[in-house]
Amino acid sequence: MNRLKELRNQRNLTQIEFAKLIGAGQSTIANWENGIRDIDSDRIVMLADFFDVTADYLLGRIDAPTPHNTKKDTAEAVPLMDEKTKDIMNAYQRLSLDRSKEKALEHILLLLQAEKAEPQE
Repeated sequence: MNRLKELRNQRNLTQIEFAKLIGAGQSTIANWENGIRDIDSDRIVMLADFFDVTADYLLGRIDAPTPHNTKKDTAEAVPLMDEKTKDIMNAYQRLSLDRSKEKALEHILLLLQAEKAEPQE
């Protein structure tokens, strides 16, 4: 059993909002959360990074979200999510209105489209 729904709810994200953030469909999220479909290994790693937990925690194999020997508060620790991503997620979570969250997602999706349209250097 995976902990995806629990982690998503802790971030106050609907399935639709979460699906847009990670580039998946809402039905895919529902299938993962209900155990209808397995999450492929690449997505497990991405989701673990997104939620700042281990893959084992996400999959329900261990009860601690991070290993006991992780040095998260030191310079030697490797961040699972870069600081800008954390800032964006924290700002998004502070939004209280659904329409504000929808607008934020729309802006991110527009930026992603613009990046795809730009020629690679």
